[in-house]
This record gives sequence, C-alpha cells and structure tokens, in this order.
Amino acid sequence: MTKPEIDMVDSLTRFIVSVPDLVRWKEWYHSKIPFVFITLFTVTLADSIPVDIALPRLVVLLIFCCSYLAFGYLINDFSDKKIDQAAGKIKAIQNFSDSTILSLLVILFIIGSAMALVSISNTYLTILFLFVAYFFGFFYSMPPLRFKEKGVWGLVISSITQRVIPILLLGDLLTEQKIIFILFLLLFTLIGIRWILVHQLIDLENDLNQGVSTFVTKVGFPRTNILLRYVFFPLELICLGAILYLQIRMIPFFWIIPFLYGGVFVAKSLIWRGHGKPYLLDTFSRQPLEDFYYFYWPLGLAFLLTIHQPIYWIVLSLYIFWQSSFIIHQVKVLRNLIIRKHNNAIIKYG
Repeated sequence: MTKPEIDMVDSLTRFIVSVPDLVRWKEWYHSKIPFVFITLFTVTLADSIPVDIALPRLVVLLIFCCSYLAFGYLINDFSDKKIDQAAGKIKAIQNFSDSTILSLLVILFIIGSAMALVSISNTYLTILFLFVAYFFGFFYSMPPLRFKEKGVWGLVISSITQRVIPILLLGDLLTEQKIIFILFLLLFTLIGIRWILVHQLIDLENDLNQGVSTFVTKVGFPRTNILLRYVFFPLELICLGAILYLQIRMIPFFWIIPFLYGGVFVAKSLIWRGHGKPYLLDTFSRQPLEDFYYFYWPLGLAFLLTIHQPIYWIVLSLYIFWQSSFIIHQVKVLRNLIIRKHNNAIIKYG
C-alpha cells in the first residue's frame, strides 16, 4: 500500500473507532432504549403478539432508536461546537471536519428512514412520521428555530424526540391497548421533561456565562425547582401508577414486579441510612425510579415473556448484557456503602 492509502485507512479506522464518542453512545444507550423494551414487552404480553412478529419488530425498533438518537446527539454537538469550545468542553466532534460529520449524519438518517419504512406499511404515514421525527430532531438544536432555546418548547421537544417518537413505530401492533399506549407516551414525555430540567439546572451557571437561553435560564432556579418537585414529578408518579394498575389487570403475575421493587426500595433506603438519600432529584446519578425504569421494569416484563415463550430467555439475557454497565455501577455503589457501614460499625463498637 502507498502512503496515501495507509493514511486513508488510518483516518477511516480512527473515525470508525470514534463513532461511539461522536454520538455520545454511553450517555443514552442505557437510559433511552429501555422505554422501547417496556412498551413492546407490555403490548406483546397484553395482546399475545406472536414471536415471529414481536422479535423482528424489536430488532427494527432498536436499529431505528440507535440511529435516530445518534443523529439527534450528533446534530446537537455539531450546532454547539463553537459554544462548547468557548466553554472549554472537549468533545470528539472537534477532531473531525464538518464534511465528515455531515456524512455521518446522512448515513444515520438513511438507516433510520429505512427502519421506518420497514415498520410502517402506509407510505404517506411513513413520510409524515419521518418529517416530524427529523424536523424536530434537527431543529431542536439547529438554527434558525433552535427549539432548545425556546423555553417550554425546548423541554417538550427534547422529551418527545428522545423518548416518545421511537415508540410511535409500535402503533400498528395495538388492538385493545390504546389507553395504556397513550399513557406510556405521556409518562415518557414527563420523564424526559424531568431529565432535561435536571440537565439544565446542572448546566445553569455555564449556560448563563455563555449566554445560552434555556427554560431554566429564563424561569430561574427557584421556580424550576418548584415545578420539578411539585408539578412534573408528581404528575409522573400519577401516570406511572395508572400504567402499573392497568398492567396488573392485563398481565398475569405482573403485580410481582412492583411488589419486588418495593422491597428493593426499602433495602436501598436502609443501606443508604447515614450516608444521605438513595434518590435525589438534583443529580444525574441518583434520580428517583431510574433503576425501576432502566432495569427492574423491563427485566420483569422480559421474565414474564419467558413463561410464554422460552425463546425470550435470549432477549432477557441480551437485555441484562445491554444494561451491564448500569448494573455494575449500581452494585459497586451498594457494595461501597455496605463496606463503609461495616467499617463505621467496627470503629463505633470496636
């Protein structure tokens, strides 16, 4: 190989290796994708959807979600490139030319569009879905609309694009479960609003320094904190309660999942006693219900599916692998707390 060819191969290899960092894979794969599993597993159990329909749809949904979310995160970093550089943030996108990033965006768009075409049989609905999905995914961060700086619009559109739009591809599987599907869409929107509010609260000082306009910079910390704690989170709990109630009525043995999680909640509260609270609304690392949403709820549904079809053991195993980093982190935190409590007891009682 000639030197130019070697350089081209090296450049291509470096780009491929950097793709997970470019699309910020580690920031969303464990927190956004579980809602796809929860919805599909619920619809499958409630409507007894055959394996030969459910499993291919799961694969298509995962590919769409990953390509669509990657597109959204990448276009966001592309639009904020100068702002991030001014703030001293180091991101992988700064190492590549604009043409390279635009090429990757086109590839992600093509993959996502192909998955939508597979999922939706009606051509006009497919075009409408793709237009809405990528219009908001693109203009959430790109000028001239840049919805992320439009106050309430930024909260709602961020939540819908990241957690709701992918779920819409399940609409054609519905028969009698339209109410719970609508509740899922509402719940995921509220969850997204909670997370983006926390994100904006954490970034408040930096956004003010950089002149970035967000919902929190306009409303202020005190009012946002009140809305988060006494409006959005309570609404989320009400919506979650309604969904769990319907799932208990529709799915045999489902009641075991919230019952067991109640035991987990009590156990974690006891382990955390003397070391702070196990759940906090003002930090990313200990958000209330994140372990239920990311692990216990989808895992429990997957286990119930294995009772009907043993092939779902493969799905269950793959989901555990998918969430392995989240599980390891949770175990490490609890292990360290137990060790600290044990050491404190030795010091106190000799």
